[in-house]
Amino acid sequence: MFTILDKSNYLKGLLIVAKMNNKIEDGEKDIISSASSRFGFSQDFINETIQNILANDFVPNTPIQFSKPAVAQEFIGECLKLVISKENPAPRELLWLSEVAKINKLENEWFLKEKRSLQKKK
Repeated sequence: MFTILDKSNYLKGLLIVAKMNNKIEDGEKDIISSASSRFGFSQDFINETIQNILANDFVPNTPIQFSKPAVAQEFIGECLKLVISKENPAPRELLWLSEVAKINKLENEWFLKEKRSLQKKK
């Protein structure tokens, strides 16, 4: 289901969202590490990337487009879990995710439903 580019973009997107509040919390690290393991990235690579992402000003915040809407849905769902798990989520994180939904041709109603569902579980 996931292309190599999808896997790379998925990980990049998780890092972008985690970076948006200028702090990467333990829960975020766990979600990023779990995704990177699923996609076959080495743990050393992901640990180094997490450690350096806050200082890296060269990672663009451009919304990510995936090969299929289903991949985008899975990505957005995981990112929403990441954002909603935070003590103080940055509003721009949710705005960025809604832009990812738009660029991947997902309905805004779907995005809002996913967000509400996860907020109720919190």
